Amino acid sequence: MANKTDRLFGGDAELEARFKRLISFSSDKRTMLVHMTNQCNLRCQDCWFYVEQFDEKSQEVREIERWQSFAKQEAARGTTVGLLIGGEPTLHPERIAAIRAEIPYITVSSNGEIPLSRVDFPDTTVALTLFGGYQTDDKLRAIRSNGKRFSGLFSKVLDNYRYDPRAGFVYAVNYNAIDEIEETVKRIQDNGLRVLFNFYRDFSTHEVETEDQEMALLERTLEVRQKYSDVVSTTPHMLETMFVGKTHFGKFGYDSCPSVSCDFEGAKDRLSNGRPTLPGFNAYTASHEVTLCCTGGDCGTCRDSQAISSWILSNMRKYMKSPAHMRNWVEAAESYWSQFIWAPWHPHFNETEKEEKADLVKYA
Repeated sequence: MANKTDRLFGGDAELEARFKRLISFSSDKRTMLVHMTNQCNLRCQDCWFYVEQFDEKSQEVREIERWQSFAKQEAARGTTVGLLIGGEPTLHPERIAAIRAEIPYITVSSNGEIPLSRVDFPDTTVALTLFGGYQTDDKLRAIRSNGKRFSGLFSKVLDNYRYDPRAGFVYAVNYNAIDEIEETVKRIQDNGLRVLFNFYRDFSTHEVETEDQEMALLERTLEVRQKYSDVVSTTPHMLETMFVGKTHFGKFGYDSCPSVSCDFEGAKDRLSNGRPTLPGFNAYTASHEVTLCCTGGDCGTCRDSQAISSWILSNMRKYMKSPAHMRNWVEAAESYWSQFIWAPWHPHFNETEKEEKADLVKYA
């Protein structure tokens, strides 16, 4: 056993301890994703939800009793983590509350224009959408549901969540706005928030970046990450995997993505091909019907940051090749969990823990 440990961690006791902590924490985490509504206050350009007509494919559940029943069923199924997306979930905080009442670890994906109450949802992670950069975001997202354009969306989102420890940006970078990346991250830093990089995709035209453009984006995001390492949570290995779409053990796509619903009839071929999947994972429409996965885009070009992270994490055994590979996995896993306020790797979680210990000493 000692020889195996040395081979995996190179005698690095700290790395081994970090690995064991990650395994212990994640062992009881079972995730589901649900569209909370088909409605949205914005019509972001190339939003996959509307490009793929998700709003027309399902009849939204409106009765709060049915949301409460759905949450109870998921909890009984073993779900402990809920990823709530839309449409725009903050349009229906009562539905968020129904899920939170039964499932302990919740993340809400939001466009950020409507602030989620800090009083009612103090331990709920808020993942804020950002396309392109501080200037390009208005072009791509500041569009009302009636098609009317406006300006200042990014600034409003910053104001809504200034120094809010629950919130962080999922920043979908784009080659056409590569010059905006550093300034955008700096503004987020000045607002007291953190960043997880994502990859912007044009789902209406299905155009993809050239290999040179992908490498330019990778190089730039790596530079920004190095300069703002306390703000950008995405690790170099995660960035490279996301932009290149492959890693040392294979290529990302339908046959390998682990974020496939275990109860989706149309994915039996994927579920039976022997590659890792997320245990018990299901994605649901706003009608509570099981759908394929986290997104509705083209599997061949999908580089969703959450799906890429899950791909890396679920293939842990592929990293048991050398201490360098294990370090990549440990850092990626810590980075992934650090985006959630309810996870020990989140900066605020650690601060809260210190405050609680200080109070115990003070009042002992």
